Amino acid sequence: MSAADSLAKVRAKIKRANKHIQDAKSIIEAFRNTDPYGVRVEIDLESGHKIQRVHQRAPVPEELSLVIGDAVHNLRSALDHLAWQLVEKNGNTPDRHTCFPIYDAPKVGKAAANPKIKGINPAAATILETVQPYQAGYGNLRMLHDLDIIDKHRLVLVAAIGLSSIASPVIDMQKTGGQAVTFQICSPQAFGPDSSAMLEDGTIIGAVIAGMMPEQDQKFNLSFDIAFCDPQIVKGKPVIEVLAQLAQLVDGVVSQFAAHL
Repeated sequence: MSAADSLAKVRAKIKRANKHIQDAKSIIEAFRNTDPYGVRVEIDLESGHKIQRVHQRAPVPEELSLVIGDAVHNLRSALDHLAWQLVEKNGNTPDRHTCFPIYDAPKVGKAAANPKIKGINPAAATILETVQPYQAGYGNLRMLHDLDIIDKHRLVLVAAIGLSSIASPVIDMQKTGGQAVTFQICSPQAFGPDSSAMLEDGTIIGAVIAGMMPEQDQKFNLSFDIAFCDPQIVKGKPVIEVLAQLAQLVDGVVSQFAAHL
C-alpha cells in the first residue's frame, strides 16, 4: 500500500467526522428556526419592575448529542488508525493494544517502548512526543480524548448559551413621546460572546425599571448558540467551533506522520 493510500485510509475517518459536523450544524440551524427561546415578562410585586425571563419552548434535540458523539469518535479513531498504519508500515504487526496514546506529561523512558505504539518507527515515536497535550498547540487533544470517553458511556451534554445580543426590546419612540426609556440587561458580562452562561427556562436576562416603560407591545430577539456542558475543559464552548478546531487539529497531526506511512 502506498503512502497516499495509507493517508487516505486515515483521512477517511476525518472526512466522515466533517460530515457529522455539517450535520450538527444543520440540526442547530433547524433548531434555531423553530424559535425555541422566547422571553416572558413578570411583574415584581415588591419593586414593580418588569422582569424578563427566558421562556424555553423546546429542548435541544437529542439527535444533536448523537451526531456530536459520532464526529468526536471518528476524529479519535483517525488517530488510532494512524497508529495502526505506522506499525504496519514499519514491517510489524499491530495488536489489540495498538492505538494512538494521549497523555498529559512526558513518559518515562523511550516512547517506542509504550505497548500502544509497539513496533512503530523510532522517528515516528519521536514525532508522537511532539504532538501531545502538554506541547504548545496540542492541548485540545486532551479535550478530544475526554469527549470520546464520555460518549462511550453516555450522551454528550449540550445546552444553549446566551450571546451578546441576548435581548433587544423594540421601542416605538412615537408612542413614548420621543422620550427614552430605561431597559437594564442583567449581568451583561455573563452573556458576552465569550461567556458560558447557560440559557435555562426562567433565567433572568433583564429588567425594565418601574414607571419608565409605557404600556406597549415589546419584541425581544434572543440570540443563542449551542455549547458543551461538560467536561470542564470544554464547558461553555460552542459545539461547532470546537468540533471544527478538533478536526483541523487531527488533520494536522496526521500530516506530520506522512513521511512514515
